[in-house]
Parts: sequence; structure tokens; C-alpha cells
Amino acid sequence: MKTVGSSRPIHDARGKAAGYTKYTGDIMLPGMAYLCLVRSTIPHGRVKAIHPERALALPGVYGVLHCFNTTQRAFNRYRSRFSQELPCEERAFTDYVHFVGDRVAVVAAESQALAEKAARLVEVEDEELTREGLYKCIPWESLGITEVHMAEDGEEGLKKALELRPDIVMADVRMPRMDGITMAFEIRKSRKNCRFIFISGYCDKEYLMSAIQLSAVNYIEKPIEPSEIVDALKKSILQVEEERRRAAMEEEYRAHFKGVLEEIPEEDLVPASWQSSTHMADKIERYIQDNFSDINLSLTKLADEFELSKQYMCWLYKKEKNETINQSIIRIRIKWAKEYMRRNPFVKIKDVAARAGFADSSYFIRIYKKNEQMTPADYLRDINERRGE
Repeated sequence: MKTVGSSRPIHDARGKAAGYTKYTGDIMLPGMAYLCLVRSTIPHGRVKAIHPERALALPGVYGVLHCFNTTQRAFNRYRSRFSQELPCEERAFTDYVHFVGDRVAVVAAESQALAEKAARLVEVEDEELTREGLYKCIPWESLGITEVHMAEDGEEGLKKALELRPDIVMADVRMPRMDGITMAFEIRKSRKNCRFIFISGYCDKEYLMSAIQLSAVNYIEKPIEPSEIVDALKKSILQVEEERRRAAMEEEYRAHFKGVLEEIPEEDLVPASWQSSTHMADKIERYIQDNFSDINLSLTKLADEFELSKQYMCWLYKKEKNETINQSIIRIRIKWAKEYMRRNPFVKIKDVAARAGFADSSYFIRIYKKNEQMTPADYLRDINERRGE
């Protein structure tokens, strides 16, 4: 390496060996602060409070910084060589620790020895997120969950689940006496609609496949962020509510046809895959709006399209939309025909009927008059007369 015309070695090995090479750590400036980190002694926990009073009482201690007195603005310590933005996912201090040794506070003092001494006096009030700790940090009431039961291991969890019949089960994959996956399969035998959330410290393909087979809501890897649990619970609650709505509709459907049919065919029951009757009715209506000009549009075609029985589809649609499917088809076709004639006052009636999805122009005229209290020809005449005025 050339330095002002003279050669110098990149690494001063002799200086390092002799101890006279200066490093940044050797520099001592007047009024310089020395730092010492306070690190977590627990894995996977929550910092509840930090008490720096004893440390601050020492002469020469400038301050103690921690998550409760510093900004929570996120940053990224790395710089990209390319012109791309890296995600800001780090904070100087947070109230959540993932591993033993995570930083929770820092002491600034006039000497390194004093900083280290003061750091030992900082009291950290923390809580390891064990089963009880996790229970305390989840806002159960605000989520609408009224009962929460805990078990020590898989066998006790299975026993309680069969007795209490919960809607949601949250379990660690690896537990004493019975693992979480085996427990879930046993629960599924009697609780077909139970929702499962799995927690694991291992990204095991076999466990993941089992969770998928069980239709698990989420598979959360340790260390756990409580927000992940809350999001999984919210998703589970929505699924439970939809399932209850589906079951209520099935019961109502059976009651509606009681006495009409001796036995409702299995294919006429509410499909288990339905998410919402309102959503399904909306989908049917949207399909009609997109395909009303199809002359072959019928109940049979709609039932085949949505894989439903005609009987149940008609009952569902009438319940949600307060009109029959045929009434919707006619209403949409007439509305379109009326607007088309308004924009094309010299069009032929048979052409309007064909474009609106009516195979027979006479039927179109009769239906139009029934709904609008005038014939299509009368409507065209009125439009032309108003234009001539």
C-alpha cells in the first residue's frame, strides 16, 4: 500500500506484537462515556419493568437507556450495495426477548469499570413466556374468548378437550407423554370442527405436513411473538363463527322443509366448504349480472356452476336476497334492456330481446309490460317524443 510516496504494511504485525499499535478501544478522550450492555438472562420472555435507580445513584453514571425511555423507531443495521430498500425490523431495545443474551438496557458511565459495576445493579423485572406467561399476555376478553383452560401435557390436554369440547386448541408440538400432533388427531375424531394452532421450536417437515392434514390455522415457530398468537386466534374465531352460521343455516333448512320431504338428500345439505351464505348469494347474483344475456341461463346451469342442489340454492338465495333467482334474472335483464333502448331509440324490439337474453320476443314484451306497466314499443315512443320536443 502506497502512502504519500512511501510503502507501508497493511497490518502492523510488529506493532501488534509489541503492544504499541493504537486501536479505537485504546483511545481515551476527555468526557468520553463508556457503555456496558445489560443482557437478558431468560429466553423467550417479556420485560415487564426496568429499575435503574441503584445504578444511577453511583457517582459518574451518566444514564441508563432501555425500551421504556427510548424511541421504538425501527431501523436496519445493514446497508445494501444495490439501490434497494432493506426492511427496518430492528429496534435499539424492545420489551420482548428471544434468546438469553439479548440486550435489554445499556449503562453509560465515565469509566468502563464503573459502567460494568452499574450494569450489575440494574434490576430487570422480566417474565419468561411459559404457558402461564403466554396466558397473561394475550387479551382474551377483547378477542371474545370467555373460557381458557390449560394442561400440563398432551394426555391431560386430550382429556380436557374431550370433556370441555373447545372450539380452539393451541398446543406445543413436542409435549411430555403425548405430542401435540397426536393429541390433535385424537381430538379431531370427536371434534370435527375444532381449530388447531401449533407452536414449535422445530421446523420439521413431518410436523408441518401433519398440521396441514389437520387444517391447522397456523404453525408458529419459537421464539413466539404474542402478536402472532393473537392473529392466529382472530383467524380461528372467524372460522368458528362461520361454522356456527353454517350449522344454524343447515338446521333452519331442515326445519323449513320438515313435513314436505320425509328425508332431505345428503347432497341437499349445506356444503361443508361454504364460507358464508351471504358470500355465496353474492357470487350467484354477480354471475347472473355477468351472464344475463345467455339465453340458456337457468337454475340448472347455476346449480351446476356452483355445485349446489337447485332446491338448496333457491332457498339460500331467497333468504339472503329477498327475491327468487328467476326474479333476479328478469329484473337484471329488464333493467339492461331499458337502458339499451334509452341509448338506442330506433332499435328493433326483437334485437333488444335477444341481446337481453330472451329467446322469445313475445315473452320479453309480456314480462316488460308486467314490470314496467308499458310495452317496450311504448317506452321507445316516449323516448323519441321527448327527443323531438
